[in-house]
Amino acid sequence: MNYTNMFDAQMDAVFTAMKKLGYDDVELVVAETGWPSVGELNEGGVSFDNAASYNGNLIKHVNSGKGTPLMPGRTFETFIFSLFNENLKPTVSERNYGLFYPDLTPVYDVGVFIANEVHFFHFYKKVSTFHSMHTTFLLCTKMTFCSTILMHF
Repeated sequence: MNYTNMFDAQMDAVFTAMKKLGYDDVELVVAETGWPSVGELNEGGVSFDNAASYNGNLIKHVNSGKGTPLMPGRTFETFIFSLFNENLKPTVSERNYGLFYPDLTPVYDVGVFIANEVHFFHFYKKVSTFHSMHTTFLLCTKMTFCSTILMHF
């Protein structure tokens, strides 16, 4: 068997283990995967380029419908961790898994934006001066839209 990426190898490993236990008909879902854009100096491979490459290629691969060597043509519901950078996480890399900054601007381009969407994020950044309850509603509405597009494949 020939693997060109770790995603397929890990999905097939889970499939093989589940099949051995008699659960080969269970739908597999990737609940959390991602790559940090910033980290500590001693964390190799952490960079904006690597995060954009990992998440962008993940999106292309999952949306391609090719499946894996053991599950050809199979698609997997996949959720990217995380939609936003989180400044309250304990380490630098944990704070920087997001596709977006808290002000809704993209951290990097993963290849799913169109010009109007990026413009919309900049618009929402300016709208943040509204009353906090109203802003929260607007941001939640937009985040639901974002999570549907970016995190639920």
